Amino acid sequence: MNRPFLKAWLPTVLIVLALAVLWLAAAERGLTLNHQPFFFVALSAVIVTFMTVVEVPLQGDGLSMGYAASLMVLLILGQPAHLLTAFIVIGAGGLFGGAIRAVWRARQAQQSLNWEAPGWAIVASTQLILSSAAGAWMYRTLNGLLPLSALPLSTLPALIGLLAASMMVYIGIYTLALRWRGVDVARIFADNRYAFWLAFLVPVPLMLAGDRT
Repeated sequence: MNRPFLKAWLPTVLIVLALAVLWLAAAERGLTLNHQPFFFVALSAVIVTFMTVVEVPLQGDGLSMGYAASLMVLLILGQPAHLLTAFIVIGAGGLFGGAIRAVWRARQAQQSLNWEAPGWAIVASTQLILSSAAGAWMYRTLNGLLPLSALPLSTLPALIGLLAASMMVYIGIYTLALRWRGVDVARIFADNRYAFWLAFLVPVPLMLAGDRT
């Protein structure tokens, strides 16, 4: 697994899946973007980028905070039958944030950038797109409101479904990414089982508060 063309399997698979999600989102309402102000859309992308760079330190690894930011953008920019803008913003933020993380990690390890750096950025971006898409599918299946500007009690089942579906996909891709990087998956999960839940659940109130502003 040391050859670049063999190590490219995960980014390649994730790109294909993410492009399929974007194609389905575009087919739903065409290639038109929603009518949010450009500044607001750009600010959302910056938030996702920043939160993707920020890591929760784990024993032996780090977990990006981009997950919560991507769900916040989904609930703010998502429309009842139009998710393309939200997915583009989430993907762009994840791509830039993942690239910054790759450069930062290389500098910390005092290593030069190599072919793996673009792979890190692609994995970060597609991980956010695919987990958000899974959450969006479950959220809309349970009749969740888009955009979410209030928190009626009737929305609670849809929010729980959103979190459950998106978290399953996000953790699944994170597990594949650990194997792709040659990290001991069992050790990471065993050493950080409490930190994982804190990393996923603590930002949720902030995500919901951001949706109501």
